[in-house]
Amino acid sequence: INEMRFRQFFFYNALGGITWGVTYGLVGYFAGSAAADVITRFGIYALVALVILAIGAFLFLRSRERRATAPRPEKPE
Repeated sequence: INEMRFRQFFFYNALGGITWGVTYGLVGYFAGSAAADVITRFGIYALVALVILAIGAFLFLRSRERRATAPRPEKPE
């Protein structure tokens, strides 16, 4: 970007920001709508399943992050 003209950089930066915002907004809207439909159709069981799924995903990502940042034992030479 050091060699890019400011107007060109600004255009692509704005385009990327708008695309990102619209994409995540639509994904959130449709995912929320789908979750609401599932909860309406299956009742409390769907809500419990979604909570368990969210907790499982959180725990998985947390353990993965801990493994990635944990110090590795040195190998004896």
